[in-house]
Amino acid sequence: LPDLCHPAAHPHHPAAHRLFPARNGTKPGDLRQRSPSRSSQYANSPGRRLAVAECWRSLCTVRLMDANSAVLRFDSDDAPRFDRPADRAVRLLNFREVGGTACADGRRVRRSRLFRSATPDFATPTDLLFVERLGIRTVLDLRTEPERRLSPLRNLVVHSIPILTQVWDPGSIAASTLPAERFLADRYLEMCELGAARVAECFSVLADSGASPALVHCTAGKDRTGVLVALLLSAFGVDRRVIAEDYAMSALAMPELIALIRDQTPERLDAMISQPSSFLSAPQETMHLFLADLADRYGSATRYLLHAGVTEDQLDALAEHFTAPVR
Repeated sequence: LPDLCHPAAHPHHPAAHRLFPARNGTKPGDLRQRSPSRSSQYANSPGRRLAVAECWRSLCTVRLMDANSAVLRFDSDDAPRFDRPADRAVRLLNFREVGGTACADGRRVRRSRLFRSATPDFATPTDLLFVERLGIRTVLDLRTEPERRLSPLRNLVVHSIPILTQVWDPGSIAASTLPAERFLADRYLEMCELGAARVAECFSVLADSGASPALVHCTAGKDRTGVLVALLLSAFGVDRRVIAEDYAMSALAMPELIALIRDQTPERLDAMISQPSSFLSAPQETMHLFLADLADRYGSATRYLLHAGVTEDQLDALAEHFTAPVR
C-alpha cells in the first residue's frame, strides 16, 4: 500500500499523479478538488483502490496538509474526506504528521502524537482552530531568540529550545564549494554536537506522557525540525529511506514560505534568499549522509542521544508514548 506521507503523495509533487490521477479537469494529484460525495469514484483506478484501502485501515488521523490547506482525513468507517477550510488564508506551512511508519522491532510510530511545521508566527484563526482540533498540547520552538515573535499559539505549553545559538551565516553558505547535500549534512552533525544539551532537553520534554500531541517547529521546518525528527525516528529504528523521504517533503513548502515571509516580514527575507536555492531544498541524500555520519561517529542515533544526556528511562518512555505494536 502507498504511504501517503511519501513525497509522491503530496498533491504538488511531480509524481503525485501515480497515486491520484487527474479527473474532471483537475491537475494531476490535485486533492483540493475532490468531493467527499464522490468518494466512490476513488476506486476507479488501481492507485485509488490502494489509497482508499490505506485510508480505511487508518483511524481518524490527519496525514497530510498541502500548500493550499486541503486536509486529508481518514476515518475507520468512511471513505477519505478532503476537508478544506472555508477561509483560504491558512499560513501554517510545511505542516504534517510524524507517524504511521514501521519501526525495527515490529512496532509502528503512533499516529496523531507528533506533528511538525514551519513557523506558526503567521497563523490565522483557521490555523489555530486546526491545531485545537488536533488536540496539540505542547510546542517545541527550536528557533533562536532573534527569530522568535509573539506566538499566536495560545493556551499551549511552548518550550523555546534553540538547538542553534545563532543561525548559519549566509556568507559562509554562499562561499561554500561543497555540494548542498554535503554542506547541509555537515551542518546537521555540527548542530547535534554543539547543541547536544538542547537536543536532550527537547527529548526530555517529549518523554513526558502529558506532552503529546506535540508540535515541533523552527522557521522553515526543514533543518532543525528535520534533524530532531530524524533523531527520534532513528532511535525507534525507522528505516533511513523513510526518514529521508519525510525530510524531502519540506522542499515542497519552501516557495510558499518564502512568498509569505516576503509579504509579511520582508526584513527577514534576506537571510533566506541570499543563499543558493539548492540550500533551500531538502534532498534525500542530505539526510542519508547525516545519519551515516552520526552512526560513524557515535555508533547509532540512540548512542548519540545517550551521549547528549537523554536517559535510558526517557528513551523507554518515548518508545512507549510514540510507538505501538502492529495489530
